Amino acid sequence: VVLLDAMALAGKSARLHATPIIGLLQSADMAVAERAAAALAKLAVVEAIEPLIALLERSDGMTRMRVASSLEVLTTQQFGENPAAWRAWWRSEGATFGESGVELGSGVPSHRNKTNEFYYFGIPQDRSE
Repeated sequence: VVLLDAMALAGKSARLHATPIIGLLQSADMAVAERAAAALAKLAVVEAIEPLIALLERSDGMTRMRVASSLEVLTTQQFGENPAAWRAWWRSEGATFGESGVELGSGVPSHRNKTNEFYYFGIPQDRSE
């Protein structure tokens, strides 16, 4: 997990390592998959989008919110936690999205627009009591 965080900090300069990180999205350990999603948002590779949508479809709770945030940062699209909307967008735009001129990795998570109430210095906090 620490290496995934380091990759996220390295950002686009670590794109060479994207393929093995994409593989980690299939991890049974959701903490690993979640951190891989966050790293891929910063690595900004179009190849991560479809696997991230698949992870969004099989996740729930805070993990789903964090994966959706990673997709929004990576793509600059704002579909929140709605896997069907992401899937429909990807079907219509996926073939040409990498060539669209969008600066990958420059988006802002939509939940940030709603409220910062559940953040501590930018870190999403679990809302369960």
